Amino acid sequence: MKLFTALILLAGSLLTSVARAADAKHYEIKRIVIREVQDTEKMKFMTEKVDNFTDGCSSTAAPNLNPVNPVEVNPLNPIDYIEVVVDKIINIGKKIWAIVDAGRPVVNIKVDTANALPAGIQCWDQLEGWQAPTSKLYEMAYENGFGAEVVSYNFRVSFISGGSYKGQGKYITLASVQPAKVDVAWGFRFDAVATVPMVFNQGSKADPLAGMQLAMNWQIRSPIQEIQQAENFFVNGQGILQKLK
Repeated sequence: MKLFTALILLAGSLLTSVARAADAKHYEIKRIVIREVQDTEKMKFMTEKVDNFTDGCSSTAAPNLNPVNPVEVNPLNPIDYIEVVVDKIINIGKKIWAIVDAGRPVVNIKVDTANALPAGIQCWDQLEGWQAPTSKLYEMAYENGFGAEVVSYNFRVSFISGGSYKGQGKYITLASVQPAKVDVAWGFRFDAVATVPMVFNQGSKADPLAGMQLAMNWQIRSPIQEIQQAENFFVNGQGILQKLK
């Protein structure tokens, strides 16, 4: 009887050890893949995005930046006059926003975006000559010890470039990092935010060229592991989009 009890306890201990090992294998990230993929929904996405922002300028403009309509400005009254400085490039949009929270895409009625525009401008629609949108889709996958994907995340980096002020400069608007697809296995948590660390003049005073750094920071957590990572992207007013190494 004692031998039988001992065997039962030993079997139970072995089963517990096997279960713990299996749990550890499930929850431990072993492989990470990040790559650019073909974006079949690009044109539809960008068309919807531009439509959403046709009348959304007041939501992205800096408060009190230029409270007077340029058409109604009295040039004889210096209090009413706000100078546009074409070689001083600023972001009047978002500087940080949530993309994914607890494995669920953060849904905004109006997509959060950033800009690189000349100082003194209230909104991107005060510029002209905007080019067709630029967009790239990236896929990120995390595999566990069994080789199964426990986090799969597609995100899109997009922006519109080429806008000029009275024929001068090339600027950026509606720059954004947004989720396209998110799949998170049970027991894992995935969060991501987008940030704009800097905007700058890549050109000269006479011929400004807006540049912007876009970053995506994310965190994956399981009961036994926590991973924090970031990807950085460079975009500019000539329509260049590069993933930085």
